[in-house]
Amino acid sequence: MRSPAERLRAEIRTAAAAAHARTGMPDLPFSRYRRFADDGNRLAYETPYFERRAHVLALAAEALTDPAAPTDDLADALWSVCDEYTWALPAHDLHATALGRGMEQCLDLFAALTAQMLAETVAVCGDRLDARVATRVREHVDRRVLSLLADDERLLPWEGWAHNWAAVCAGASGLAALALWQRGPRLDRLLGRCRRAMETFLSGYGDDGGCAEGVGYWVFGFSHFVYFAEELGQHTGEDLLSRPKVAAIARFPGAVHLGGGLFPAFSDAEERPRIPAGLAHLLTERCGAHFPPEAVDSGMPRDWGDLSRTLRWADGGEPLRGPAPAPVHLPDLAWVVDAVSDVAFAAKGGHNDEPHNHNDLGHFILAAHGEMLLTDLGAGEYQKGYFDAPTRYDFLHNASRGHSVPYIDGREQAYGARHTATVLRHEVHEPPTRESTSRSTSHAPTRSTASPACTAHSPGAAAHASCSSSTTSTSPGRCRTRRCSSAASNLNSPHAMGCCGRRTRRAPPCACPRTARPRSSRARP
Repeated sequence: MRSPAERLRAEIRTAAAAAHARTGMPDLPFSRYRRFADDGNRLAYETPYFERRAHVLALAAEALTDPAAPTDDLADALWSVCDEYTWALPAHDLHATALGRGMEQCLDLFAALTAQMLAETVAVCGDRLDARVATRVREHVDRRVLSLLADDERLLPWEGWAHNWAAVCAGASGLAALALWQRGPRLDRLLGRCRRAMETFLSGYGDDGGCAEGVGYWVFGFSHFVYFAEELGQHTGEDLLSRPKVAAIARFPGAVHLGGGLFPAFSDAEERPRIPAGLAHLLTERCGAHFPPEAVDSGMPRDWGDLSRTLRWADGGEPLRGPAPAPVHLPDLAWVVDAVSDVAFAAKGGHNDEPHNHNDLGHFILAAHGEMLLTDLGAGEYQKGYFDAPTRYDFLHNASRGHSVPYIDGREQAYGARHTATVLRHEVHEPPTRESTSRSTSHAPTRSTASPACTAHSPGAAAHASCSSSTTSTSPGRCRTRRCSSAASNLNSPHAMGCCGRRTRRAPPCACPRTARPRSSRARP
């Protein structure tokens, strides 16, 4: 059987052949760029944007895997990317406007990822790439991304965000600098900021290693933490993977796997995220983590970091399958998961101001034989207003009415960190039975003064609710009963909070690997 890296090389050959057959890349005209500001549409610009990145990725991957590959088409692609008005997405303009910069110096997720891909491609190609192209790439990576961290002491918004943005932006920027720069004061300053951003990223996890953003966002954020950590270690000898909590974070996907490559799609997560094979191999070796083989992906990825590290780290066999699943309680995240048999159950507590928050305290899902029976809608289409606190819960996917939680006197749950659900007791019995009791403070007060999708109300009398579900396994002699009870008091946050936890009337536009809509009927994560 071919290794994951060998299978990926075959995919690269196919993708590169298709890229050579195309006549250039799609244009990014102003008429598409303006759509987000004009009517909230993200796909009009982001679809051709990511087609362009996929074109560059295929040609760069060919150069990485085949030293004899021609580089003329790659040179044209790199030159064209340097011509772009901005490497960021229009929806992320906060990261320029907050600092009084133009969009050329908007350092968002995808500007950082672009810088990493271009920088490492130039480093890999060396003399095979025309010197004029290589010089221009170096200049643009420096001006658009690296100088903002090395030469300007003002903090970027994402440097204080304890979720995937900090890891992706800092990790990709740091990797670009390590690829292009020699040791010196500028590199030292930049790496110092990247290290601090990584500490911020890790602070968003509890000791249980659980990721409130779900497994898809775990992949996006934690992978770039790992890629940066390994490269930094080669340059400095330090080991970020030895930090507290890292091993627990690495084990998160294996802990919450529901079977058949299915994972809980709480918040803006997706049901079937893919785990890059290189990441899975590295974390198995370094952290003792295990990943379900059906969720490990050795196909053509959409991210240069995933591709290059799978080629580097997954040239052996498949990752080893982990031990048999056991019921899981993640106390910091307040999730419970039971996937011991062919029937899998998961429920969540937490609070209603988590990253990519949905007002879904007490929500539960049920799956059987790798298919979802009682599901979660996951993310809606990412569009204008989706990440703005005043309008976020107008979207069905984010509001209580889009989840398996009770209405109380016609009221939905309220938004804000004050509204919580905690697991009071978690027991595992033989034959395997688990009971979880939750207490929540999530519902709007008795007297409502807002629309059904809003959460600003006055204090009133306490409300109580309970819900229960039971399932019987199809396995002979194995019966499970699961019950969840909750009590809600009438508290409500006096502030509008963004999806990234910032106390603001307008939340940061996105905290995503998913740019417009999640998978299945949706677009690129």
